[in-house]
Parts: sequence; structure tokens; C-alpha cells
Amino acid sequence: MTVTRRLLALVALLVVAAVLATSCAAPTATPTAGPTAAPTKAPLFWKAAGTDYPVSLQTADSQYFTITAKPMKIVSLPVWSTEMLFEMVDVSRVVAISSWTDDPNTSMAADKAKQVAVRVKSSNAEEIIALKPDLVIVDDFNDYDGALTKTLRDAGIATLYVKSPTSVETAEDMIPLLAAVVGESAKGDALLKGMKDKIAGVAAKLATLDASKRLTAMYVYPSYNDPAQFTSYNSETPVSSIMTTAGLVNVCDAPKYSDVSKEKVVSEWKPQVFLVPSSAYLPDFSGTTDDGGAAAKAAILADATLKDVPAVVDGRIYGISDKYMTSTSQYMADAVVLLAQAAYPDLFK
Repeated sequence: MTVTRRLLALVALLVVAAVLATSCAAPTATPTAGPTAAPTKAPLFWKAAGTDYPVSLQTADSQYFTITAKPMKIVSLPVWSTEMLFEMVDVSRVVAISSWTDDPNTSMAADKAKQVAVRVKSSNAEEIIALKPDLVIVDDFNDYDGALTKTLRDAGIATLYVKSPTSVETAEDMIPLLAAVVGESAKGDALLKGMKDKIAGVAAKLATLDASKRLTAMYVYPSYNDPAQFTSYNSETPVSSIMTTAGLVNVCDAPKYSDVSKEKVVSEWKPQVFLVPSSAYLPDFSGTTDDGGAAAKAAILADATLKDVPAVVDGRIYGISDKYMTSTSQYMADAVVLLAQAAYPDLFK
């Protein structure tokens, strides 16, 4: 998937699956009709005390999902869930993934993905059912209208339907959930700790920086519709969450993912930092690495309209690898580290 298409889809998403308002007494079906007893605290998921299974949760479509045994034949459609799974389970337990995971420009799982033989599409439920998986992971990007999830569940396939993470925090929420579902809570704990530790390390550095010294920023690339515009992302997007966690202030207040005029950038927002994609894409949507955003940087520097923007004047144009900056998995933490180091190098000496 191109950077543009991936982010366009992601920013349209909302938040991670709603936490439970009630609990469940010994669920046995997948999904169940619902819980029968109210808990003292609403968890994101729950399981019987002292046991690994059953694991239950309320899914993004308000169904109650229960899995009763460790899944050994997993199909994972979202790139982010595959990136998480590959750090928690042996790759042999993943029987099929989406082809989007194969793109080394935007997927940190591309190398391990080579060990998975089968690629499936959300538009073809029959090919997924034919694999006879004991768990399918789907999100609202791959199954925006819920039709795939319904078809799989009607076929008796345990299907976990969740909201794709849209922030650092919701990515963190997904790790223990997936870990519990696949029976790898200890590995999930370690993965989550690693993510949190990276972010905490950045936060400790930023704590020494006066709030007034935090740099304003925009993530931009040329609009496909109008050369006089950029495409950018507002505060509700995953990219913006990474920016904020790295200590930058996103000045873009346009609707989520949208084109913005360069004149507005120059006269109103005046960002001190431009973030640019580090991948370039051809008309057939095949992608190539753009060496830290060299082409995007060159285009900005050659644009006379932008010559007085502080980011251009001060040379703060950064291309962080799209494998990190477009991630919605644990690799968001790596993006935070790389971006903070680029923006505030003196804090990391």
C-alpha cells in the first residue's frame, strides 16, 4: 500500500475497540450473545482467573468474542497486527497475511512475511475460509462495512474484529489484547514494556525542554490533485500522535487527512519543521525507498513559494523512514525516538 493510501485509510478510523461495560460468566461460543454479570471494573478483555483461556472481549462491532483455546492457524489481515504477532508467536502459527505486509517501504514485518506462504484479500472470504483458520484478525480498514467479519463468523470462524490503532496509546492497548487472544501474555508484556520504555526515554529528555521551545511542525507531501497544495494530517491522525509524543506541535488544523494550500502554510501556520515521506511511488503504485525523503526535500527547497517558511530557512526538513512514521504498531515508538532525535539533537547528545 502506498504511504498516501495507508494514511488516508487510517486517519478515517476512530479508536480501539470499546472497553467492556459488563463481564461474562464462562462463555463458550464465538462470539457469545453477551455477558451475564457486571464486573467491578470494565476491562478491555477478560479471562477466567488463573487460566489462559477462555479469553473474551467486546469487539468493534459490539459483539462479544470468546476464544477457548490457543490458536495455531492464524490469519492476520492488518499490517499492524501482523507486526505485533511476529514478535509474540512463532511465524509457523501464522498461515496467511495481507500482501500489504510485504512492502519493505512501509512494513517492518516484510522480512518475516517471507516465511508465510499464503496471501489473502479482505474481498475474498472464501479463500480465508478454505484455510480453516482457528483465528482471523480483521480491522475496520480491511473490513470497513463488517461484511467480511459476518461471513467468516457465519462460517464458524473465530473472527476478532477491532478498530485499527490511531494513536500511540491505542497501539499500546492492542498489544496485551492480541497477546491474550493468542496465548502469549508474557511476550506481550515484554513487547509493551519495550514500547513504553522507548517513549518514556524520549519523555525524560523532553522534560528538560521548556514548553515554549517545542517546535511547530507539519507532515507534508505534494498533493496529487493540485501542485499549489500539500497533503497533510491533523491532530486526529496516527502521524500526528507520533509528532506530539516526540515533542512537536502539529500546526495543521485542516480536516483529518486533506489537501491544504501552500499559501496557508506560508502565511498562517509557518511550521518550524517539515516532515516528509521517505518513500517514492510510481504510477503503478510500486514503491521505492527515497533515501530519507531526498526527493521530497529537494522539491520543497526548489519551491520559491516556501522559501520564507521557518522550516526551510533553518533547514529543518526531516524524512523519517515510512516503516516507522506510517506505523500503527509497536514501531510507532521507534518513530517517536527517531523524530525526537532529529528535531532536538542537543537533548540526545
